[in-house]
Amino acid sequence: RDRPPARRVRLWSVGCSTGQEPYGLAMALLDAGLLPQILATDIRPEALSVAQAGCYSARAVSVLPTAWLQRYTVPGKAGEVAMHPAVLSCLRFVLHDIASSDDAPLAWGPFDAVVCRNVLIYFERDTAVALVGRLLAACRPDGYLLLSAAERPLAWQCGRVREDADFKDSVLLRPAPMDRDPALASSPSLSPISSLSVPPVPASGSSLRRSGAEGWSLAAELAEAASLLHRGEFAAAL
Repeated sequence: RDRPPARRVRLWSVGCSTGQEPYGLAMALLDAGLLPQILATDIRPEALSVAQAGCYSARAVSVLPTAWLQRYTVPGKAGEVAMHPAVLSCLRFVLHDIASSDDAPLAWGPFDAVVCRNVLIYFERDTAVALVGRLLAACRPDGYLLLSAAERPLAWQCGRVREDADFKDSVLLRPAPMDRDPALASSPSLSPISSLSVPPVPASGSSLRRSGAEGWSLAAELAEAASLLHRGEFAAAL
């Protein structure tokens, strides 16, 4: 709500896969008159190669609002649709593994928001809870961490956050004051402060994978988010 038009907004898209999510976020923020700077990271070089190219099939981008397609894309090669240079300039794609590093790469933080949807479900629960703390520590004191609804149990276990109760399909978290303790980011394990019994987070040894269709599925929400951002309702938009 304190982000006036033409203000720079810095985001971190964790587990960005082939780039649909960070590009969609860039479009939404540009549409709101803001100046996004988005760090997009993933552990797979092949996925980042696709993301950096910024070219997708017409079918893949068909879920985007027509106005966005006209404003933020250009014709690509062989019938593909390419991201407009104005969108490309907002993003930086970097190879990064959040499980092996305590900090965001390139010292980009602190961030206005960290978006990490459907990534932490691939980690063991204790590790995932610790990562929630690290990602919150990468946010500004008034910043936000956005998780998927499936990752809500991690917020319950972390116990160091405030959740926006209005969100159903996603989980919007803000750091509690104690989260600004510098020791939080380097802590190898964050013990839950509550003994609540919560559903376990599934573990998997498979690599992080998200289909192009799922990546663009956020576009419909982003269209509504753009109008909220126009009114300065940044938290509600995220």
